[in-house]
Amino acid sequence: MDDKMHCLYVKWMTTREITATFKEMYNADVSPTLISNRLLKDIRKADETRVKELEQDLRRKEKALLDKDVYIASGSSFTGY
Repeated sequence: MDDKMHCLYVKWMTTREITATFKEMYNADVSPTLISNRLLKDIRKADETRVKELEQDLRRKEKALLDKDVYIASGSSFTGY
């Protein structure tokens, strides 16, 4: 049901429209608040995952820059001359 809920949300349906769709498709009584809370939880989880990925990428780039700084400060190149 989560996948269906996400698909409907991505199609710009409101939580009330999603609730009505679930009632029609599955004969399920789901409150708009429940839909909203679940979507918010999933969005926050996705944001946290994205932030972690960006932080890891930033650390890799910082390390690469620091490695270059060491070569420049020592007057040598990456090939050792």
